[in-house]
Amino acid sequence: MQFETTTFNQPEIIQETKSMVGTMDIFIIAGVAFVALFGIGLVLARLYRRASKEVSFVRTGLGGQKVVMNGGALVYPILHEIIPVNMNTLRLEVKRNDGQALITHDRMRVDVQAEFYVRVQPTVESIANAAQTLGRRTMQPMDLKELVEGKFVDALRAVAAEMGMEDLHEQRVDFVQKVQAAVSEDILKNGLELESVSLTGLDQTNKEFFNPDNMYKARYIMIDWVRRAEMLGMPHGWPSPDPIVQDFETFTIAEEQPYIYRLTGLGVEAQ
Repeated sequence: MQFETTTFNQPEIIQETKSMVGTMDIFIIAGVAFVALFGIGLVLARLYRRASKEVSFVRTGLGGQKVVMNGGALVYPILHEIIPVNMNTLRLEVKRNDGQALITHDRMRVDVQAEFYVRVQPTVESIANAAQTLGRRTMQPMDLKELVEGKFVDALRAVAAEMGMEDLHEQRVDFVQKVQAAVSEDILKNGLELESVSLTGLDQTNKEFFNPDNMYKARYIMIDWVRRAEMLGMPHGWPSPDPIVQDFETFTIAEEQPYIYRLTGLGVEAQ
C-alpha cells in the first residue's frame, strides 16, 4: 500500500492568513466608520432646524445672530437659542364700543369694529426686528394683539377725531385709508407690515353709555333729537321759552325754574 504525502507550503499559508486578517480588519474598520457616521448623522439630523415658508427663525448665541428664512441651521443645546417667527398673515380684530367708543369731530360717539391684517415682512431685517421686539408672540395671535392693539386704537381715535359721524358713514374707504397710513409706519418698527384694514362695524353709540358729566352729552342729545325727528317725519325745534333754565356752558341747572313747575301743574290738571 502506498500513501500519498501532502506537503504544506508554510509561506503561502502565512500569506493567506495575513490576507484574511487584513480583509477582516478592513471590514471592521469600515463597519466602525459606518456606525460612527450613522451616529453623527443622527445627531446632526436632530440638531438641524429647518425653516419653512410659514415659519422662519432667528438663532442667537455662539456665532452671533443668524436669520433663517429659507434653509436651515444647526442649533446646539446650551450654545444656541432660537425664536420662531410666524410668516403667515394674521387677523387682529379691534372693537371700540359703548363706554370705549370713539369720539368724532362733531363730538359724537361711534361704535367701531375693525379687522387689521398684518404679517412679518419677509426680509432679514424685519424678521430680526420681530424676533427682538415681539419674541414668540407672532406664533400666538392673541398675545400679539394684546401688544399692538394700543397702536391700532390710537390710529382709530386720531382719524375719527378728524371726521364727523356722517363723514365716517359716507367715506368709509377714506377713513380706512387714513387709519392704514397712520398704523403702517408705527408697526414697521416691530417688523410688521399692514396688508389691509376692514371696517366691519360702524354705528352710533347708544346714549345710555354717555357719561352724565361729559360736556359732549348735550351736543349729542341735540343732534340725536334732530335725527330722530327727521326719521319719524315730525317737526322739531328748540322750545321757546325753554322749560328748563340752565347754563349751557357749565350745564348747571338753576334752582329757580319758573316754567317747568308751571308746565308740570298744567300736565297734572290735564289728566
